[in-house]
Amino acid sequence: TGSDTRPHLKELMNDLSRCLEMFVEHDGVVLDYSRQLLTTDEKALLLELAKDTRVEQKIHAMFRGEKINVSEQRSVLHVALRAARDSS
Repeated sequence: TGSDTRPHLKELMNDLSRCLEMFVEHDGVVLDYSRQLLTTDEKALLLELAKDTRVEQKIHAMFRGEKINVSEQRSVLHVALRAARDSS
């Protein structure tokens, strides 16, 4: 199955360079995902997949209210649910 070749989280947590790479901060928001069972190679693959599938463009389309729900041919309401009450 290959499951025995996976590194243990304890092993990953001992890798300081990996832990620092798994920590990001932007505009006062901190994201620390160093405690996830994710290697730096896997992170790179996920970022490549996001780029190849145009995730960033799809996020912008969602915020513009475009119809990105292809199964129902409508826009999604994720952004509206998080909008401030006084926004229109």
